[in-house]
Amino acid sequence: MVFVRLYSTLTKYLKGTKVGEAVPVEVEADANVRDLIAKLGIAEGEVYLVSVNSQVEAHDYILRDGDEVSLFGPIAGGAASYPAPPAKAGTSRRVSPSLSFVSNPSASSNRRPL
Repeated sequence: MVFVRLYSTLTKYLKGTKVGEAVPVEVEADANVRDLIAKLGIAEGEVYLVSVNSQVEAHDYILRDGDEVSLFGPIAGGAASYPAPPAKAGTSRRVSPSLSFVSNPSASSNRRPL
């Protein structure tokens, strides 16, 4: 079993839950994030960012019992205009669990609390 949190436009796939609410989901042994996304009925292209246990992961990441998976759709702008970044195997980056600030890439010191 993993615990899934949906954000942004993806919240519609777990009706009756609040944004970011952890929902237990049973997955098969050796299931990966891509399998979980399919099980939830979400088109893979709608998932912009995947975080497993506060680490950014690719869609082929193999899930383990108890993993906390956060799925994010596009935060702003149109999903049709900005395709999701490619998911690269074997890469991970640390991400703040609260995602407490937004950074403007064109202004390196422009960080504002939400």
